[in-house]
Amino acid sequence: QAAAKKAAEEKAAQQKAAQEAAKKQASNQNQKVASNTASPSKKTTTTTTTTNTKTTTNTSKQNTTSTTKTPSTANSVTSSNTKTTSNTSTANNAAAKKAAEEKAAQQKAAQEEAAKKRAEQQAAAKKAAEERAAKQKAAQEEAAKKRAEQQAAAKKAAEEKAAQQKAAQEAAKKQAEQKAAQEAAAKKKAEQQAAAKKAADERAAKQKAAQEEAAKKRAEQQAAAKKAAEERAAKQKAAQEEAAKKQAEQKASDQKIAANTNKNNAAPSTKTTTTTTTTTTSKTNTGSTSGKQAQSDAQKKATVLDNLEKYSEEWTSDYEGSKYGYFYTSPEYGQFNMIEGEFTKKSGYAKSAYGFVFGYSDLANGYLKDYIRFEINTDGEYALYTWDGKNYKDLVQPNNKGTAYFYSHPAIKSGYNTQNKLKLVADDETQTWSVYLNGELIKDNIPYLKNGTHGVMGFFSVGQEEQENMPAVPVVVSYRITDAVLYNDGSEEY
Repeated sequence: QAAAKKAAEEKAAQQKAAQEAAKKQASNQNQKVASNTASPSKKTTTTTTTTNTKTTTNTSKQNTTSTTKTPSTANSVTSSNTKTTSNTSTANNAAAKKAAEEKAAQQKAAQEEAAKKRAEQQAAAKKAAEERAAKQKAAQEEAAKKRAEQQAAAKKAAEEKAAQQKAAQEAAKKQAEQKAAQEAAAKKKAEQQAAAKKAADERAAKQKAAQEEAAKKRAEQQAAAKKAAEERAAKQKAAQEEAAKKQAEQKASDQKIAANTNKNNAAPSTKTTTTTTTTTTSKTNTGSTSGKQAQSDAQKKATVLDNLEKYSEEWTSDYEGSKYGYFYTSPEYGQFNMIEGEFTKKSGYAKSAYGFVFGYSDLANGYLKDYIRFEINTDGEYALYTWDGKNYKDLVQPNNKGTAYFYSHPAIKSGYNTQNKLKLVADDETQTWSVYLNGELIKDNIPYLKNGTHGVMGFFSVGQEEQENMPAVPVVVSYRITDAVLYNDGSEEY
């Protein structure tokens, strides 16, 4: 804009200088015309000047008449000269006038041309200025637009950056929260695992201690049983030797009596002999009865151990249980703090279960009025529940329907002819049972039943007649006891 303004000022100064030059040139030309018309004499010059003055006057005033007075003394000469001069002046005036008019026309044309050029130059300058202004305006607008775009882009970039920063902060916050939650969960899990491990270690320690104590007692019982058996054998041997001795003595006595009888031939001796024989026989029988009583006492103390030995060495079958109806239990194995049994099923309805019945109260005429039952089937399912004589209580997922259900478990080896170990552990301190499947804890803290014992039996279900393949395919279940710890209530007699 400053450059355009300066160019316009310079152009205006040039135009003004051109106008002044044209004006000065016109003035010089007028002066030259007047100078060329003048006479050599002073008088003539005066007259001519006067005439010229008139001519000029006439030209200026468009032929307006002007009178010039001259001295009377020179009227004759002057008149002729004046006339000649007048004609000459007229011609000259006409030529000058024509020349002046042409010149004026030329000047006018020149002025008009100059004015036209000036106008064109001014128009061109104005157009250039307008174009420059337009360009400047366009450039300014473009620059402003670019600045606006740049500002918008910068604003957008800043907003995006702020959004990214915010998102990053939120992600970092979320990650930190997740990490904290994971750490808390890991800590809680570790605590739970540590607690579970501690509890398991404590249970294992208790079980080990109980097993060691049971093993010690078993050894003591076995030693006592062995000692009792040896004592019984020694007593029996002594009794037999004593009886043989007495028999020999009796025989010698009988022979002596017989000899005396033959010698003396006396009848009363026969009655005495009979009495003596009867007495001797009575004494012998008394000794035999004492030996049988000792043997009975020793056997009574070892009954459970003998049964366990039998159950651990031989697979006991249910003898095709479909012959017996819907289900039955084995004889009571005994009273235990821990017992483990290995079960297998060869045939029969898949859902008919088998396992342990335990923790029941005293038997009433051979019937179970309540119990806890832990069982499996060949479909890889297990059930754990109680029976109070009226209703079932599911110990896995309690319900208000008075019934129990089977549940799948990966620890069970499903199918026929597979072997699964079921284990029961009693804790007299907490008054609860724990149950295991193939070494994996299934449920603990199962409360003792009211008036419950530590008794354990095998349980075998054979299904119902309307169930699958019954009774065409019999239920055949076999089992054996693999480990046990006898229950000890503190009584020395047991």
